[in-house]
Amino acid sequence: MPTSDEAITLLRERTASEKPTLAVSEQEMSNLSFIHQLSIALDGIGIGIQTLHTATGECCLWHAILGRVFEIKPYDARLHFLSEFFDIKFEPGIAGASAQGPSGRTPLMRAAMEGQASVMRGLLEAGAGANAKDQYGWSALTFAASQGSTQAIRVLLEAGADIHTTTDEGYTPLMAAASEGHADAVSALIEAATDVNAKDEDGTTALMLAAHCGHADVVRVLLDAGADAHLEGEYGGTALRRAETQILTGAGTDGHHAVVQLLKSASCS
Repeated sequence: MPTSDEAITLLRERTASEKPTLAVSEQEMSNLSFIHQLSIALDGIGIGIQTLHTATGECCLWHAILGRVFEIKPYDARLHFLSEFFDIKFEPGIAGASAQGPSGRTPLMRAAMEGQASVMRGLLEAGAGANAKDQYGWSALTFAASQGSTQAIRVLLEAGADIHTTTDEGYTPLMAAASEGHADAVSALIEAATDVNAKDEDGTTALMLAAHCGHADVVRVLLDAGADAHLEGEYGGTALRRAETQILTGAGTDGHHAVVQLLKSASCS
């Protein structure tokens, strides 16, 4: 990025308003080198990149987090840049920390999806809302659970994330972790006192989802935590029925057979 007096003057003029804007493209704001050079140039005139908006009104920080910067390789270099960038740049109350992009997703949600705990801490310290939801009702905790990131889950819970949050369809973080087979994430949520028998709008529980997907380790963790194997959902019946149906239709795996044995034992106890 140019650093001449002319370029600095242009930056001053473009960032003089209460909501400074700069005519940069989404592609540019998703470019690691460009973001780095831009932040240096802005620092030179006393402006934080967090307060800068693109010509279309999007927060530059949002683009930096949600853009293709997450596709930069190698992975370690990407994490290092983001962690250093946020550690240096974040200040309490910055506008971009809770900025919502398409579908209502925030930088914190994307960081949770990536399992980037250091970035998440920076965002939370800067005022990001731990319980913000996208247009479907997914929160950062739900995304972290679906990815199985126990570290991200703990960071969010420590920041006050609602363990009982649900999507518009009643889907909980526990259900998200269970359906993806993340036993450690399920355990972390159980330790935080989540409701193991919570139901979505169709009456489906985390145990039913884990059984349907053949995640025996998750089923075992849920049963040990008191999950009720006798509950029936509106579609598919009990957890046992769901696992057996997968086997009968030819979609069963070794995991489904293990789930059936676990659930039969639980029903007899």
